[in-house]
Amino acid sequence: MKLLRNFTVPCLVFLGTAGLLACGSPSPSLLAQSPGERVVVTAPFETKLGDKKVDAVYSGDIHLVLAVDGKWVALEGVRGWVARQNVMSLPSARKFYEQRIKRNVRDYDAIASLGMIQYEQGDYTAAFTQLNEAIKLNKNNPAVWNWRGIVLNAQQKYNAAIVDFTEALRINPKFAYAFHNRGLTRFEMGEFTEAIKDFDEAIKLEENKAEFHTHRGAAWHAAGDEAKALADFDKALSLSKRTVDAWLGKGNVYLGRNDYQAALENAAKALELEPKNAKALNLRGWVAYKQQRFPEARQDLDAAIQLAPDFPVPLNNRGVLSVDEKKYDAAIADFGKALELAPDTAIYLTNRGNAHYGKGNYAAALADYQKAVELTPDLTDALNGLAWFLATCPDEQSRNGARAVELAEKLVALTKTEDWSYLDTLAASLAATGKFEEAVARQTKAAELAPAEKRPICQERLERYRQRKAYVEGGPK
Repeated sequence: MKLLRNFTVPCLVFLGTAGLLACGSPSPSLLAQSPGERVVVTAPFETKLGDKKVDAVYSGDIHLVLAVDGKWVALEGVRGWVARQNVMSLPSARKFYEQRIKRNVRDYDAIASLGMIQYEQGDYTAAFTQLNEAIKLNKNNPAVWNWRGIVLNAQQKYNAAIVDFTEALRINPKFAYAFHNRGLTRFEMGEFTEAIKDFDEAIKLEENKAEFHTHRGAAWHAAGDEAKALADFDKALSLSKRTVDAWLGKGNVYLGRNDYQAALENAAKALELEPKNAKALNLRGWVAYKQQRFPEARQDLDAAIQLAPDFPVPLNNRGVLSVDEKKYDAAIADFGKALELAPDTAIYLTNRGNAHYGKGNYAAALADYQKAVELTPDLTDALNGLAWFLATCPDEQSRNGARAVELAEKLVALTKTEDWSYLDTLAASLAATGKFEEAVARQTKAAELAPAEKRPICQERLERYRQRKAYVEGGPK
């Protein structure tokens, strides 16, 4: 999800309006030319359907071009069409604002706009410096506080970002985008309830912003309310069928329900709009993996990684696929890259532990599993992975049945459901400590609940426990 820059309260002084009127419109050679280009809005503009205003853009806004039609452009997140004379490519806009600053070193709106262009180009340090200077020149413009909050969020300085968004709201309590951005920051901090409250406020102020509904839907999904998540995604799509993240949000909800056909349909909708969207390719690839269509899964995940090499999720997912294919070295490499991008992510550590276990790197596997559980004590995958390892590892020195039972019992208690795989892990852990009668009881239930393709292995383990034999395997769960 992305933080939004727009400042949509015309009653307050906005960045750039006065300066741009003095400088005039950009020349045609500086105009944006093609879909997929990131552009800067250089003058405020109201979009209309007939005589009805449907949206607005403001100086300094940065958007993706979706379509070009003569003198008009369609921009992501904006309803209606915007005059091309009011947008510039990032490099052209950077030169434009640098020239303004040379003419007037106190042109705070040009300084702030330049800062956000630098942010878009990945230079967060320079962006922060520019926005600091703009705030020194004018502390009463909420847009600049909002923008600096965006830069702080990108640097993962979430508490400082919250302070800036809150200051923007102190100056202007009706600044919908500041509520939205504070909500997204809280979402990234895992504070889903507080995030939803901020999204609620943003939607009260601007109910027709598709992205507000999309991101509240993501927060509802993260909070475990799929019905409210789908309602928000559908509302977003009723406002704009081109809201790619809403299609992806729906796809992820259906993926969680194992409704693979619906997940694929929503991924396809996203890819119709953006054929090179890495998140959509990742979703489609993961569904293919879940359906055991491994070649297609790898093709999509490879494409997602090529398009977005700094996006850790498809790296992780391709690693999981490689573990299933017993390509352990490739898996370990992918999980390592994912962890470079997102250090101390427990699920990536767990998955790398699985790859190490499959390869026979028992010490490395144990270290990854243990760190994952330390980082996220209630992560079921991490608990399951470590418990299985401690119960079934062929290396006797690595086994610890008592600890395995402790972890597996916590796993079953946490889930509050009769998941066959977790019961299977608990049965193996009990058998490792010699508690075969309890192991038989748990494994019998696991075999009853297991899907048809897993019942033979469950039954095989059950027979071992009936013969008072522990299960020693040598591979990940």
